[in-house]
Amino acid sequence: MAWSVDRLGAVEQGVLEDISVFGGRFGVEAAAAVTGRGDVAFVLESLAARSLVQQVEYRYELLATVLDYAHA
Repeated sequence: MAWSVDRLGAVEQGVLEDISVFGGRFGVEAAAAVTGRGDVAFVLESLAARSLVQQVEYRYELLATVLDYAHA
């Protein structure tokens, strides 16, 4: 897990850390609120492409292993 996170850019790492506050599914608006980023949708798509975030319809959620890692 550390290897995957270490390969992320600073913005992606920051967003991943910020969205770890969500215990379940969340929308882009909620992610924007906690990250303060207007471009968070693009970052979430990038994290989903790296299999760190799962997109379910119009919502996102952190995979359990990623959530555990973020809270460690």
